[in-house]
Amino acid sequence: MRIFWQCWLAAGLSASVAAGDPVGSLGVRLNGDQLRIAAPPLRLLSGKPLERLKNGAAVTFDLQLTLWVEAKKASRQQLRERLVVSYDLWEEKFSITSLREPRRSVSHLGAAAAEAWCLDSLALPASSISPDKPFWMRLEVRVEDGKGRADPVVGETGLSLTGLVERLSRPSRSDQASWSLEAGPLRLKDLKR
Repeated sequence: MRIFWQCWLAAGLSASVAAGDPVGSLGVRLNGDQLRIAAPPLRLLSGKPLERLKNGAAVTFDLQLTLWVEAKKASRQQLRERLVVSYDLWEEKFSITSLREPRRSVSHLGAAAAEAWCLDSLALPASSISPDKPFWMRLEVRVEDGKGRADPVVGETGLSLTGLVERLSRPSRSDQASWSLEAGPLRLKDLKR
């Protein structure tokens, strides 16, 4: 089932969303007790990020998945992820490292599989949501510009949650690639399993 889901997600990632586009559509499904996302219009490995990768630079993506209940009054759950993507020029394959503990890495992936892996790492527990209550979810993605600034997110001890929250709270600059996709109102009882 997991392989089917990854193939479906990878196939759906072929359509492109330009950086800075308005909020798009986010697919949400229930997998056991986890809310998982699908972002068919989102193409992370395109445009300037892909150009930087093909020039030998690693690209860092900051992702945040937020869930709201009760008419978006206050967020119920948030998940933040920081991924570093690199590109092997000889093999023409991507490698990804998640900086969230426990750290995970994967390599030798094509573009669609790499994008699917990035999104597959994002899931929120559904146990605290009533099956009949409406909820909303938003995925926000920012690409670090790589201009050599000191990085408050990753230090000697690993990923800094405070630094990541600070980075995701800042408005994106006009030259910084960012995407936002949203879904809702949704109800657990209506979601595909």
